[in-house]
Amino acid sequence: EIRFRPKSQWVPDSKRSNCIRCDKAFNFVRRRHHCRLCGEIFCESCSADRVVINKSAPERSCKACYENLLKYVNPSNNKSGLAQS
Repeated sequence: EIRFRPKSQWVPDSKRSNCIRCDKAFNFVRRRHHCRLCGEIFCESCSADRVVINKSAPERSCKACYENLLKYVNPSNNKSGLAQS
């Protein structure tokens, strides 16, 4: 079963000063965002995808989790109905 990671399992903000994907530094303008699936910290650009699980509200996802979820849920890569960017 696929579930969103609880906040208690997210990487703490204090552990990341840069986006884990693009390595850009966080600052007043570039804020930290948690992927709701893996709990890692990304900038807005690197966590722009949204996923819906079991009719939940759309939640933020990093690119890697988004792509892995699409492969798991729909191997034909048809994006209809489950995830959105």
